[in-house]
Amino acid sequence: MEPDCLEIVTSKEGIEKIFSAVKQYNPKTMEFQTNKLMRNAIINGIEHPIYIRSYYFDFFINCVKIKVHGDMQYKINDWDWGDKLEFTPDHVNVTGTKIPVVPLQLKYQIYQNIGWTDRAEKISRLPKFQMHKR
Repeated sequence: MEPDCLEIVTSKEGIEKIFSAVKQYNPKTMEFQTNKLMRNAIINGIEHPIYIRSYYFDFFINCVKIKVHGDMQYKINDWDWGDKLEFTPDHVNVTGTKIPVVPLQLKYQIYQNIGWTDRAEKISRLPKFQMHKR
């Protein structure tokens, strides 16, 4: 598998450390920004826009876009902002390197809460997710 984009989710302190560590890749300036997601939430059958805000910058390594978010939060429509996204990462082994990733259970819960049932369904069919549900 050859990724074309990788997203890193961390804290404000973490994003500052990452920004300093990747200076040789000429990252864009780190900014606190709010963006509307391309896809809406579907809650009780009604579509609502979803916004994400975070400290953010991106850069490229070998044509792979790396997006880095610090203190990420979600907001649906004109509701209040949610808490900062915090989690204890799961780890996967990629070519002998242990990589921390967002836990499947958390992604599943987020997708369920915003009505993206197609994505939640894909996660629910994964063997690793089935083991965690037991």
